[in-house]
Amino acid sequence: MSFFPIRQVKARVTGNHQVAEATFRLVLSAKEFPAAAQPGQFIMLRTSTTEDPLLRRAFSLHDRKDDHLGILYKVVGRGTDWMARRRPGDVIDLIGPLGRGFSSAPPLRKALLVAGGMGIAPFRLLVRSLQSEGVEILLFYGARTAGDLLELEEMEAASVSLLLATEDGSRGEKGRVTELFREHFRKVEPSASFKIFACGPQAMLYEVARIALGQEIACDVSLESQMACGLGTCMGCVIATGSGYQRVCREGPVFSAQSLLLDESAVKHE
Repeated sequence: MSFFPIRQVKARVTGNHQVAEATFRLVLSAKEFPAAAQPGQFIMLRTSTTEDPLLRRAFSLHDRKDDHLGILYKVVGRGTDWMARRRPGDVIDLIGPLGRGFSSAPPLRKALLVAGGMGIAPFRLLVRSLQSEGVEILLFYGARTAGDLLELEEMEAASVSLLLATEDGSRGEKGRVTELFREHFRKVEPSASFKIFACGPQAMLYEVARIALGQEIACDVSLESQMACGLGTCMGCVIATGSGYQRVCREGPVFSAQSLLLDESAVKHE
């Protein structure tokens, strides 16, 4: 569920810069957007000035600083193509903040972040929040190729320790980020002051959750799902959990590893 007031905001574009192939960072001036929005929450953004496409699109809160929101997105269809053509001064209609974000309780000493591809999107805001609490951060980040690795300079500038993996071996270790995480995680001594935060493809998230549960370390995973409303009304984004079916847009998108059903039938392989 959402823990803060949900608002519909007419936000003005102040920047929309390409940061990688077909990947952009959109910056919006949104003074009315709640300042207390949490890392891991999302917005529903209208990607047209007409009724086509009719439905809004869900995007992670990439950044929230002063009166500005940051959205990291990849052009994959008509809606995101429309976004890529926005210029400073254009107005975009959005609703948020929505959903349940990451939790840093109880007090943490070290956070292990695991990102796959565009799963890096919510971690800029999460890193800032964790560092404000004095938490040491280690980021495991994987993608298909070096060109798909985003936010590296920003993470290094924030003094985040990085361990990288690419499937083609063009940067970091060759292979999947889950393999890199599993190998290094063996060296981690379980502790109540540690926590894992993960975002990326569902199969990756469920594998990270299994590793975390095997070591009895708390773990939050941020799931993605096709959403029609983003408000919990349409019931179109449900997943199976230990407490029955729950909505990614309301009870999530962040779930604890302990709450998930981790059998193979529940996982979409990508």
